Amino acid sequence: MLRHVRPLADAAPSFVMVFVPRLVAALAAVVVVSTGCSLLVSRGADQCVSNTDCQARGGAFATAVCTPDRTCAATTGASCAKSSDCTPLARDGGASPRICDRTTKLCADLLSEDCPRYFGDATDDNAVVVGALNGIRGINASTGVAFENAMALATSEISQTAVGLPGGAGGVVRPFAFLSCDDSVDAVRAARHITTDLHLPAIMGASDSGKTIRVAQLSAIPTGTFLISSSATSPVITGLADNGLVWRTAPSDTLQAVAIRDQLGAVETIVKATRAPDRVKLAVVSKGDAYGSALSSLTLAGLTLNGYPVGAPENAGAFVQSEYAPTSAPDVSSSLVALAPDIVLLVGTTEAVTSIVVPLEAAWPAGVARPYYVLADGVEVTELLDACKSDNALRERLRGTVPRSEGPLTDSFNLRYGARYGDTAQIFGVPGAYDGVYLVAYAVVALGASSDTVPVDGRSIASAMPQMVGGSRIEVGPGGINDAFRILRSGAPIDFDGASGPLDFDIATGEAPSNIDVFCVARNGAGLPFFQSSGRRYNAVTRGMEGAYDCK
Repeated sequence: MLRHVRPLADAAPSFVMVFVPRLVAALAAVVVVSTGCSLLVSRGADQCVSNTDCQARGGAFATAVCTPDRTCAATTGASCAKSSDCTPLARDGGASPRICDRTTKLCADLLSEDCPRYFGDATDDNAVVVGALNGIRGINASTGVAFENAMALATSEISQTAVGLPGGAGGVVRPFAFLSCDDSVDAVRAARHITTDLHLPAIMGASDSGKTIRVAQLSAIPTGTFLISSSATSPVITGLADNGLVWRTAPSDTLQAVAIRDQLGAVETIVKATRAPDRVKLAVVSKGDAYGSALSSLTLAGLTLNGYPVGAPENAGAFVQSEYAPTSAPDVSSSLVALAPDIVLLVGTTEAVTSIVVPLEAAWPAGVARPYYVLADGVEVTELLDACKSDNALRERLRGTVPRSEGPLTDSFNLRYGARYGDTAQIFGVPGAYDGVYLVAYAVVALGASSDTVPVDGRSIASAMPQMVGGSRIEVGPGGINDAFRILRSGAPIDFDGASGPLDFDIATGEAPSNIDVFCVARNGAGLPFFQSSGRRYNAVTRGMEGAYDCK
């Protein structure tokens, strides 16, 4: 079926969802803040983007907070023991929720410019609140909102099935909630609101490898914040000096490169059989970030073309490689038309469709055989299906690779996701985002009988992650919650089986191997395109390719 992520506003949520009104920069010379904050004279618009900016001023600003209109407000008298001690700030005709920062014991704005909404009862005095980083705005919003939806689904299931997490002080059940932040503008700034302004214990995200690495190195690791990503696949992450804080439900691209080489060879064979060229021509276009650069390099390292290593002199004029800046839309149509490649390998995200595939197909000269496309996982996006709706010939020339496991748990997740949001979640990383919420929640439960005795912070969550491996099998989803709680509360481990796969983590690296599926674009009964497994895959257990490619 055609994938389409319903807007959040259209969904029928069974959880708390709060939106920030449009933020307006302060233009007045004097800003009056609500009870608990003193009057401050503004020094101009956009004084700050985080509490750190204010507190760096020192003096009266030592405990100031950055309000949603980017002005520094002193917090005289705003000390707190619990979130109910904090009065919401009146902003733009609404109330901006505040929570008690358990580290500073000061009231802090929950929302920010980058973090516009939250899911679950984040302002409850006993709540365990974590952060999430997704590209919920901008060009990758269709993917980012799907990730957010999956996290919201997991959060609501925990709330509905078990009310919350056991183990609060005095036996109180703790609501589980997450603050949803956008990483499309400044991922590190968004992360610092989570780690430095609010001192939340964990981050789920970020949306890609480059952002995940920057957030880990510049925010999460220095502050001792646990980080788990479902879409960061760069092998660079494996070697991070992360003090055990960085985990991922996505496998390293070292595995995906094997599947991509397999498919490039398969398409080369098709071209030779159907076009009989003197030489097969290949163009590799990748996003110039930690994901695109690393995966394309891994792929080319063992690739042959026309019977020679791809970079050999014999392939001069038949092979080109280019990278585009991750912050700008690529313009490579003219150079690709001039080469007229038989095969184009694309390693990027949504922009690879909107700024490469679509313009290239439009500019392709009549009478010249059009290219086949081999796509990495980041290009498995809704926009690609949209491009195929009226172009069946394009659909038949597309294939790609994506880390994905199939089975009852994946199917069950897709059904629950579809029931809530009106569609299945075929985008890579979405099942892993759902798994990540459960893993963080289960790690908190594993910490012990009381959060007063065992603080819920990034280091303690990381220390509990080994208990997700090697014990009694627990299937992700509502049916496994209470059994997981019971086992973890007894001090025993579980064997977490997720919607994204078994997730048999290597405790030393925080990573789990995964099968790599070769996907194609098929048509359903109504003639609409959808992503379909071709039957060909890399098997992470046997470490080899298996199955025959078959796409209808």
